[in-house]
Formats: sequence, C-alpha cells, structure tokens
Amino acid sequence: MPRRLAVVLMLALAVVAISMSVHAVRQVNAPPPPLADSPILAAAMAPPATEAPADDGSATVTADPPAQDGPAVDLATWTSALSPDGAHLLVVGDGYSNLPSQWVQQWGVLVGAERPVAIRHWGEAADVSFNDAIEPSTGDGPSLTIWSASRDGSTIKDAVERLERFDSASADPEAVLVSLGQGSGGEDVAGALDALLEGLPDVPVLLVVGPAGLYDAGVGDAIAGWGDEHTEQVVTVDLRDAVAEAPTAEEWALAFQDALDD
Repeated sequence: MPRRLAVVLMLALAVVAISMSVHAVRQVNAPPPPLADSPILAAAMAPPATEAPADDGSATVTADPPAQDGPAVDLATWTSALSPDGAHLLVVGDGYSNLPSQWVQQWGVLVGAERPVAIRHWGEAADVSFNDAIEPSTGDGPSLTIWSASRDGSTIKDAVERLERFDSASADPEAVLVSLGQGSGGEDVAGALDALLEGLPDVPVLLVVGPAGLYDAGVGDAIAGWGDEHTEQVVTVDLRDAVAEAPTAEEWALAFQDALDD
C-alpha cells in the first residue's frame, strides 16, 4: 500500500473514533427524562380505581324507636268506659258491699242523680245468680247497670273460684270494680289478685283499697302495692287517707265519688 494512502486511512479512523467519543459523552451528560413521562412510574403512582356499589334496589330503613311503656289505664279511662248508654259494670266485692245498705249501693244512688241506674246484687243463698234489679233512679240519660258480685266474708280466692258464675249470670261488662280484702288476712294477696285479674275480661279495672281499720294488718298495703305493679290494666283508688276509720256507707260512697271527680 502506498504510504500516502495509509496515512489517509489512519486519519479517517481517528475522526470516526473522536466522533463516537463525543456522542458517548453527550449521552452520559444528557438529563434524564421527567418522572411524569415514565409510563411505568405513572402507573405505579396512580390511585387505585374504585367501583361504585351495585344498586340492588334496596333502601336503607330506619327503625322506629320502641314504644315506651306507661300506664294504660287511669280514672278517666275507667269512667269513660262506663259512659255509653247501656253500659255494664261488674263489681267483685266482699261483705262491705254485698247489701243494699252498703257503699256500692249508696254510690249507685249518687250516680243515679246524673243517669238511670239499676243495681243487681248477688243472690248469696243460692250462689248462682243475681237478684232482681234495684233502681234508685230512672229517667233520661245513658243507663248503667251495676252487677254487684259481692259476698259476705269473701276472700280474693273465693271470688276467683266464682268468676265463671258471675260471668255467666251477668252481661259483658265495659269495666270492673274490685273491692276485696275483708277476709284476706291469711291470704297470699298478690298471688290471689294475679289469679283474679287473669280471670277478668280485658277491660279497665278499678281496684279499691278500703278505708283504714277495715282489713287485717298488711292487707291494705298488699292490695295497694299490687295495684301499683299492674297499671297496664288496673287503676287504684286508695281511700285509707280519704275518709275516717269505720265510715258509714254514705261516707265511703262520697269519698269514692270524690276520688273519681279529682
């Protein structure tokens, strides 16, 4: 090879080497691409996709708050039950209300000043039915029949045993009046009253605690305490502080009517 040609080739190779070195330096010193331009990094940093919940057509239901328990019967409820024409009242009583001269009859006389009243006392001799009606008043107004299922010396248990007789011999009552305790000194008063209430119709019941001095010790308290625990159907009228001890039938009847009017 001629010497001049060799020199030319060497110069050409040198130019190529220098050009490649410059290109490599430029690649090394070039700034990196922005992070945002990296598709891999962008995918890694993207928030996770969320799916909307499927609509199954159901709706959120808010339950009503539970009803609060409270007294279902008061004196107004009891008296209102007896207000219609042709109303019937069943009295379950003892020897303090079994005669026409006693307080239930005298209270019927007071009521009779406002409306026609008929009172039928239990026939104690046969012990199966009520006697003929006594009518202390007649005239205009809604009539009321009082079925006085009262027996001399009756305990609460005695009355429970006769409830079916009282029911079959009388009309269906709109309300019940219970006036017992005379013979209950040795009784489980609360248990006997439980049985009595279970056997009565589902109507308002008025429980009378008679005047002080009439019952054996503890009976009046037991009756009143039981009434306070059964206000869903029972309202109690406690006459121990409302009238003097050993009152007359008229005084007892007046104290009872005053309690109804309060």
